Amino acid sequence: MTTLTSATGSAPLAGAGGVWPAPARRPGGAPAAGWGFSAADVLRAVRSRLILVLFIWLLIVGATIGLTALWIQYDPEFRSTAYVKVESLDAGDPMTEQRGGGTRSPAELEMLVKDQAVVVTSADVLTDALGMPDVKGTVWYRDLVAKQKDDPSIDLVTELNSILSVAPIPNTSFLQVQVSGKVPADLPLIANAVVAKYIDKVNELQKTRYRGELDRLTKETDDSRKLLETQNDTLDKLRTQLPASMMTAGGINPISEEMATVRGLKTELEMAKLGRKQVYESLKEMKPEELPVTAEMQASINADPVLLDLRSRLDSARSYLEQLLSRYGPNHREAKNATTTIQALTDRLNSTTMDRLTDFRNQMVQTAQNDYYQAQEQEQRLAERLETVEAQQRDLDAKYARYLRDLEERDRLNENYRGYLAQREYLNMLLRREKAVRITQYQRAQTPTKRHSPQWILNVPVGIAIGLMLAVGLAVLLEVMDTSVRTPRDLSRHVGLSVLSSIPNVDDEEMEIGQIEMASIESPHSIIAETFRQLRTNLFFSAPVEHQGVLLVTSNGAHDGKTTVAVNLAAAVAMSGRRVLLIDANFRRPSLKRLFPVLKETGLSNVLIGQSKLSDVIVASEVPGLDLVGSGPTPPNPAELLGSGYLRDLIADARSRYDQVIFDGPPALLVSDALVLAGAVDGVVLVCRFRNTSRGALIRAKAQLDAINARVLGAVLNAIQTTRGGYFRKHYRAFYDYKADEEEVDAPTKRRLPDKEKSDEVAAIGDQLEAMDPTPASHDENEIADQIARENQKSARGDRDDEKG
Repeated sequence: MTTLTSATGSAPLAGAGGVWPAPARRPGGAPAAGWGFSAADVLRAVRSRLILVLFIWLLIVGATIGLTALWIQYDPEFRSTAYVKVESLDAGDPMTEQRGGGTRSPAELEMLVKDQAVVVTSADVLTDALGMPDVKGTVWYRDLVAKQKDDPSIDLVTELNSILSVAPIPNTSFLQVQVSGKVPADLPLIANAVVAKYIDKVNELQKTRYRGELDRLTKETDDSRKLLETQNDTLDKLRTQLPASMMTAGGINPISEEMATVRGLKTELEMAKLGRKQVYESLKEMKPEELPVTAEMQASINADPVLLDLRSRLDSARSYLEQLLSRYGPNHREAKNATTTIQALTDRLNSTTMDRLTDFRNQMVQTAQNDYYQAQEQEQRLAERLETVEAQQRDLDAKYARYLRDLEERDRLNENYRGYLAQREYLNMLLRREKAVRITQYQRAQTPTKRHSPQWILNVPVGIAIGLMLAVGLAVLLEVMDTSVRTPRDLSRHVGLSVLSSIPNVDDEEMEIGQIEMASIESPHSIIAETFRQLRTNLFFSAPVEHQGVLLVTSNGAHDGKTTVAVNLAAAVAMSGRRVLLIDANFRRPSLKRLFPVLKETGLSNVLIGQSKLSDVIVASEVPGLDLVGSGPTPPNPAELLGSGYLRDLIADARSRYDQVIFDGPPALLVSDALVLAGAVDGVVLVCRFRNTSRGALIRAKAQLDAINARVLGAVLNAIQTTRGGYFRKHYRAFYDYKADEEEVDAPTKRRLPDKEKSDEVAAIGDQLEAMDPTPASHDENEIADQIARENQKSARGDRDDEKG
């Protein structure tokens, strides 16, 4: 899919002056890490639930103290530790030592120690340890046996494993074997017994492995010897099939010499055949008269009896003609007849000579053809002979290659056989050793003198800390259970979006509003219309004018009020004196047709497929300066349609006609159409609904827009519900109180400016604004007019205060 860019620049979201600077955010507007809960928020949550926090905290601290006292009295824990040094098991691995691999890497040694920790706790080792007299004499064993009589399900091995802890010491080859229990004198006896039986078990296992390895090597040695003998027999058979000269170093291959001779003859014959072919083809194409007359041909022609007779008769006729010419002249009848006879004899002589030349040519062509065909037959016979010799050579090469491979295989089998013999001898040497592994008990376990647990110095502080964390965590959990967007602070703190405006819920509006989507048009004096005018003003100051010409209004899901915001924002901008084009870009669920029945059946989709121009689908609304474009027929592929080049042309055309272009787009998280549109417009306005939009969904929508470098100007919090003492309640009352006071002011007391005076004041305020902000594009006449209106309101309030005074 084609990614659209801003019509005013080549880079996405770039205006005439480059990439937009980020708009200034409110203090604390950057999103916090994680879910953005600050220390002040935690403190606020604790204060609001202080009694619950203190109760839970003190309850957990008291429980910690009581449980620690009971633990010390009835179930104290002592520990006794023995240390085992695991040097290496390589002495029991003949394959490794034969290759000189006696030294292990740190990673291998660490893995070895971990493996031995598992062996220590194996059932065989623990069973053998339980059978030792020292273990049977302990209080722990006698008590366990007594319990087993009452409860046969008790397993001695399992109980021993439960008090045994085996762990490798990091970065060393030591193994820590630790036993815990209530009676200190029992612990070293049990620990030392387990270590002793573990070392015996490892030696036994290793020697058993050696014997198994020896049996395997004996069998493999016999198999290797048999394979070696078979390979020698195969080599003897191959030697009988090869010439004796090839068996010696630098030997001669007779077939190779014959093949070289045949190839040489074939090359010479090919050259001769080529020459004969050229002679044959040149003679075949040559005419008889073009044939060069050789001495042999001339002699044959001169000796031809027919030609000799014709020449004799011609000479006689010419002699007779000369006599007639000298006697009678050229006009005599006899002279003319003699001339005719000479001409006939000459023509017959030439014709006969040409026939003889043709015969000579045909004879030469036939001879050349026969020579050429003979050369071809000879070449064919040589080719067949060469193919036979090459087949013999290939067969000989294959046999010789197989001989070399079998010779290498014989050497490999011989090497394996010798290796098996060496390994078998090495295993016999290992079996004669007393110890098969290098594992020793480095330190015996001792009787413990101090209690390991519980400890007051640890339990009480931990109880205090855990109690405090649980109490505070519960308070914070109750605070953050509601993850929906409720206040502008949720947007600025948790989502990282600046709040452009907060729109009240229509049910809380004191004025009667038929359709919330038309509030700015039908009820311009309501607080809802005022919030949309605030949205317009915040948008004007969020970025330079040329950088907000084309806007997209979208949300993360359906029913968030994006169409409401788009229509009212377009109306508010149009009422400020700017030309505005509102385009319904939600092909899947278009809404403008319901609000503006005057819309045509054709619309944006017709323009994007090239069926219509923008001017053909624009419809004027009842609001001066506000024009509309419907969505048109629903296309089968909205995202691909929006990704076409027609969208860029449409935006460029709309920029040239209007001061502001607003797209009412689809939801950003439900369909990909909004992301395609976001890449083409100057800025995006995200709409979220009070207690309906979750912060997570809004963050995902913003992340998707950021991923395509879309310019998110800010968010609009829609449908805020006011409750007594809650958010926005005081603002509502102050707004309508102010409106009521304003209506009480008499019309003549309000300060009105004549047109010329108003124009002068507009110019003066414009000069002041330009002095404060040198960017001319950031202020226009509508903004100046808004400032004049604010000045008039201040003046009216001053006059009212004077009257009250």
